[in-house]
Amino acid sequence: MIRKALWWLGGLFVLCGVATAGVYLLFVRTGLGQRLDMAALAGTDALPGTVVVDAWTLLDAVGITTLAIIAFTIGALAVVRGRYGLALVAAVVVVGSNLTTQVLKHVVLDRPFLVPGSPIHPNSYPSGHATVAASLAVAAFLVVPHRLRAPTALAATAFGAGVGLATVVAGWHRPSDVIGAWLVVGAWAGLASGLLLAVRGSAVAPEHDRWRSRGEQLLAVAAGVAVGASVAATGVWVWIRLTDPGDLGWISAGGSFVVAAVGILGTSLAVAAALVFALRRLTLEPAD
Repeated sequence: MIRKALWWLGGLFVLCGVATAGVYLLFVRTGLGQRLDMAALAGTDALPGTVVVDAWTLLDAVGITTLAIIAFTIGALAVVRGRYGLALVAAVVVVGSNLTTQVLKHVVLDRPFLVPGSPIHPNSYPSGHATVAASLAVAAFLVVPHRLRAPTALAATAFGAGVGLATVVAGWHRPSDVIGAWLVVGAWAGLASGLLLAVRGSAVAPEHDRWRSRGEQLLAVAAGVAVGASVAATGVWVWIRLTDPGDLGWISAGGSFVVAAVGILGTSLAVAAALVFALRRLTLEPAD
């Protein structure tokens, strides 16, 4: 079981790393991708004013102090439980993800000007704000007892995805920036969890556990619905644009934002579900 989990975690690391590069090449290095991001940002104009206000309120609430408190609480939970390995993994995921994002955004990657009339901005891929929220979300469900991993993943992912989506609504980031952030975090989570598992091994929980099973079922359904909705929304949006490329009113504006929103939610839940199911029945605590 541990060997199988290591393969899955290694696959998560590689897949998220490749996808991070792929999203960048598509949405930042091509005119088509830049136009898609711009359309989604323009679609926020179709949202009710209260939604924009709520987005700003959320972003104001999760400032540096709040995020620091969350990070401290996550680390303290692992230490109080005597799970120092999990505390180290959580720290590696948070620090590694955020350092990677900053290096990619400010040193490695650039954003060419490919769409005439578009505002010229420095590269913003991946999103630093979304990376902080996503890395804390993943760290949170890694340090809790394994029985609570899936339900915690649902709640924590909702928080992380919500913060990322709020940065789009507020006009701070493009949708691809947020998706890229979750992929960076997914890569680090797969790597850090895999290294801990390879070095220390893990106790294996019983097959039948009502709490764990129900949480995993709920997470699987949520991830499946979100990913399915993302694919379906993208397909419908592309079909409408191809069959009637003229001015489609709300579908042209708000529809682009809806596609981006479900894409962000689908990506975040897919990363969380992949990590939870890779570690299924593994406590990430040394076997006695």
